[in-house]
Amino acid sequence: MAPGVRPVGTGAGRERRWIRLLVAIIVVLAGAVAVLAILAVVDTGGGENERQTAALDDVVATWNRADGDAFTALFAKDGVLTQYLLSDYYPDPLFTYEGRDEIAAGIDAYAGRGFRTWATGDAVVAGPFSTRPGAWEADGTRGGTGLMVMQLRGDGLIERLWVYSEEDPAPQE
Repeated sequence: MAPGVRPVGTGAGRERRWIRLLVAIIVVLAGAVAVLAILAVVDTGGGENERQTAALDDVVATWNRADGDAFTALFAKDGVLTQYLLSDYYPDPLFTYEGRDEIAAGIDAYAGRGFRTWATGDAVVAGPFSTRPGAWEADGTRGGTGLMVMQLRGDGLIERLWVYSEEDPAPQE
């Protein structure tokens, strides 16, 4: 055989193995990048979960104090609060307050009514959204259960807060 000439089939298998190895490395790296991207979006234990949970805690604390200024400071200037209250207490169960001034007026309406709320379960966080079940009472005579759903902006201000609740039926005597 002449120098530099290889018989047919020799070395081709080695080249294919290198190509397969290279493809396998690319697939593993792509998988690792995908996992890291998912972990960046869905926080698994700190950071965003703690930030969202703290914001929900702040909502409850300021609402319970009927502190319109502190409550509205949690919202973006164009933030929105929507309440859906299934109760005989209110003729129209759906309230939407847009902007800090309307939100402040809405929360101030609770002042003097003895309204208080508390969490009944853990917060669930998914991206900029979080939710937590809760319960409430007003005037010491009314109460019910509900759910808060919050959309938090990157700057930590609330873009939207939805509060859904239902009044427990009055006990039958």
